[in-house]
Amino acid sequence: MEDEIQLKVSRQGDRLLVFWRGDVDMANVTTLEQRTLGTVQNSDSTVIIDLTDVAYLDSAGIRSLLTIRRRLEDRQQQLSLVLPDDSLLRKALEIGGVPSVIPVHPSVAALEP
Repeated sequence: MEDEIQLKVSRQGDRLLVFWRGDVDMANVTTLEQRTLGTVQNSDSTVIIDLTDVAYLDSAGIRSLLTIRRRLEDRQQQLSLVLPDDSLLRKALEIGGVPSVIPVHPSVAALEP
C-alpha cells in the first residue's frame, strides 16, 4: 500500500542518499519513483538508494529501479544501491539482472572513497 512505503532523503556533498522503507510493489511504485526522482538536483553526481529497510520488492519495483537508472544516466548522473549481503531481496535483484547494470553495495559506508 502507498502509505506503507516511506522515503527519507539526505545529502553528502554531491551525493543524494534516498532511503526506501516498507513494501515496494505495483500499488506504490509510481509514487515512490516520482518522489525519488523529484528530489534529485542537477548538482547531484550520484544517487544512492538504500534498500536495507525494504521488506518486499516485486517486479514493478525492480523495473522502477531500472527506470530511475535510465533517467539519471540521461542526466549524466549515476545510481548505486545499498543492500546488505544477507538480504533476502538480493536474490530478486539478481534474478532481475539489476547488479549487472546498477552497482549494489552492502552498506553506505562501503561506498566511501
